This record gives sequence, C-alpha cells and structure tokens, in this order.
Amino acid sequence: MGSEKMSKSLGNVIRPSELIARGVKGEVVRYGLLTGHYRAPLDWNDKLIEQSRKALDRLYGVLRRLGDAEAADAPIPTPVLEALGDDLNTPKAFAALFEILARANKAVTHARARSRWHRPGARRTLHRRPAGSRWPSRVRGPHIVPGRGRFRHTSRLPGAFASIKGG
Repeated sequence: MGSEKMSKSLGNVIRPSELIARGVKGEVVRYGLLTGHYRAPLDWNDKLIEQSRKALDRLYGVLRRLGDAEAADAPIPTPVLEALGDDLNTPKAFAALFEILARANKAVTHARARSRWHRPGARRTLHRRPAGSRWPSRVRGPHIVPGRGRFRHTSRLPGAFASIKGG
C-alpha cells in the first residue's frame, strides 16, 4: 500500500477476511493494528505483517521457555499502565512489555545454564582438551588448570601442576 490512503473509492481496501484467506493469522492482524497509535495513520503492508508475526513469535517463544512456571500474583507493570494511560499509547505499552520479556528470557537462560552445570553427574568441562592430549592419571580430583590463556576444568592434573594439589 505504501503511504497511500486506503479507501473504497480507490479500490485499495484490504479486509481482514482477505488477509486471513491469504494465510495471515488473526492474531497477527490484531497485533499489527495495535502497533500503531489510534490517532496516527498506519502504513499497512507486508512488512508490517511480517514484523507483527516475528514479534508474536518472540512473545510465544519466551512463554514456551518459561514452561510450567507459576504466574506471579502481581499487578500490571507500571510502565505498561502508564503507556496505556497516556492516550492509549499501545506502541509504548508493547515496548515496555518486550523489555519485561527480555528480562524473563534472560532469567530463564541463566536458570537453565545453572541447572545444566549443577545437576548431579554433569560433565563440568569448561572446554575440551586438544585431540590426542592426555593428562597423567596419577593425580585425580576436580581442579581448574590453566591452559593457553584460558582455564580448563579437569579431574586430572598434569605433572607440572601436581604441586598445586600438594603431591
């Protein structure tokens, strides 16, 4: 459509039923309509539909990652309420909502990383040894060993570092 005004006389009206017949989901159409302020013109085009679909995919992705987490009995976040109270500024409300989603996504990522690292029997290797290299088997126990400017977690120490363990 571009920035051209939509009107029946010009014959460039897009009906929601036409979008749905093209395979666009109703929730994507509704999200697209809410991304613009109700007093401002909305440039309706395929790019807007694609952006709306991606935003909803991101939202649903975070909700899937949260899984069976219990919903908190908390009030609606203040930034979202303030945006909606400011002449129903839905774009600003969505921006605040996506900031909250980003924090939730980050928390889930950190929680999953911690649970993988701390689960019983987990292999706690920071990075792999070069192929073909072996540590002497006479020193055992978990240790952090320096290697090429990085640290490596291993259960065996090479002879040069045996004094760290005290033997």
